[in-house]
Amino acid sequence: ATCQTGTAGWQEFTGNTIRPTAVNVYTAICTSGACQSSATFTPAQLHCTNCSYQTPSFTNTPNCNGLTYTITAACLTNSTAHIYWNGQDKGSSFTTGALVNNQSYTYTARCVWDGTGDQCSDSDLAQGTFTVNCTPTDPCFEKPDDQQLLASSENICPGSPVSLSANNCQGTVTWSHGLGTQVSVSDSPATTTTYSFTCTLSGGCQRIRQKTIQVTTCNPCINASVPTPAISGAADGTTVQLNTAITFTSSCPTNYTTHWYNGNSCLNCNVAGSWSTRQYDFTGTGQVEVKAKCVDSNQCEGDPSNVIRVNVIDNPCINKSLPAPQVQNVSVRSGESFMLSPSCSSGTAQVFLSNQWTNAPYTLTNINVPVTYQARCAETVGSATCSGAVVSGSVTLRANQGLIVNPTPDQDLTVNTPVDFYVNAFTDPD
Repeated sequence: ATCQTGTAGWQEFTGNTIRPTAVNVYTAICTSGACQSSATFTPAQLHCTNCSYQTPSFTNTPNCNGLTYTITAACLTNSTAHIYWNGQDKGSSFTTGALVNNQSYTYTARCVWDGTGDQCSDSDLAQGTFTVNCTPTDPCFEKPDDQQLLASSENICPGSPVSLSANNCQGTVTWSHGLGTQVSVSDSPATTTTYSFTCTLSGGCQRIRQKTIQVTTCNPCINASVPTPAISGAADGTTVQLNTAITFTSSCPTNYTTHWYNGNSCLNCNVAGSWSTRQYDFTGTGQVEVKAKCVDSNQCEGDPSNVIRVNVIDNPCINKSLPAPQVQNVSVRSGESFMLSPSCSSGTAQVFLSNQWTNAPYTLTNINVPVTYQARCAETVGSATCSGAVVSGSVTLRANQGLIVNPTPDQDLTVNTPVDFYVNAFTDPD
């Protein structure tokens, strides 16, 4: 029964809930001060008359070493107990988390009808209470449990040292393998070894921590200190003709061997010798990456040197440096001939006429128009012709001028008499 105001109750029962046992008239009463109002309720039919209302039974079992309690609730047949802890349904049995000693705790439970047998309803919530009253028997109860065994390395080479520390031990430390009682110790195991320490706290509590140090056969190069060389022999980006050879030099110290590489391919890794120098024969076109590494007596390599990239091309003239020719710029009279004779300090002088290069000297005949020509210094290398700079020269025409001479033409002369000839009014130097 509920009331809008006042307190609800029943005439036949205590409280505001009834459980009819017969088809009778039941009177509900609302009381507010001196005022009362009532209403009646008559159940039409009872599905069962032998339902016994059940309150769940409880048991509370402590675990004093962890300050936890196991709570169990039980119901009669056809009902299941449900325990409610902090508002959560925990079923018919559950174990709490760690509690506080000497503190009281309250929970509730009810029996839930499972739908079989008599048509009984769920029970009301029943309350259970217990007080934690424990005397732990575990000497480590509420003692710190955060100790750690720290190692400088968990994987070492045979005989290498390893440092061990007992971290967060607020008591006495005792190490295995006779390593003593210091917080930090060291050892050099030859084989895989499991180390431990015991941390003894007040009251006799002992915390044991352990760690296995793996000992494996090691590469001697793991801790090797090998210098990094510098190499020389050509500038990075050098371009060379196919089948050219260049000797490179490494700066590796005399007690180290040099491994020479073409890219990532080692050229002499399995060949005895110090190899402070190495000749590279560039027999294919493309780019070659020359680099080197210093190698100690254990065949441990250091970091690679600087890289010298060499571009190899098939051009026999790439390394030829030919001079520019000395050419002639002259004037001739119409109809005359002239020999073109450019000169070269090295190579062969050539002139370009009639759309082709011809070795000099070359004679121009019956010149009646101005001529501009080109000249170069050339050299034949295999099937290729290498040349230097091309220089232009010119042959121009000048006008013919008459001669005025003394004596005059057809003048009679006496035999064996000297005569002076001279040119009058002619300025051409030829």
